[in-house]
Amino acid sequence: MAINLFEYEKELVNFLRNQDILSTATRGVTTTTETFSGDTVTVAFDLANTNVKNVRLIQITAVNQAYGTDYSIDFDGSNPGRITFVSPPATGTNNISIQYDYGS
Repeated sequence: MAINLFEYEKELVNFLRNQDILSTATRGVTTTTETFSGDTVTVAFDLANTNVKNVRLIQITAVNQAYGTDYSIDFDGSNPGRITFVSPPATGTNNISIQYDYGS
């Protein structure tokens, strides 16, 4: 998956937000974790909160996934809060874990 300059900017913003330079309280966000079950077919997963500010960690069966290589995030496009994997995750019950911040 090729990343354009706009994607680099989003990755940099996501990285800086994850450094907790400003606390989540100061930023007005809440951190939560959602789990999904892979089925070797589905590549897109919609988070319960559409006002996602940054994704802290995505794991499939406890293996860290890399933004731009393994998945992309729709922060404010036509499907806000959607995580799309390059390849469908393996079958498993709650084997996909996504930790992210959301808020106004």
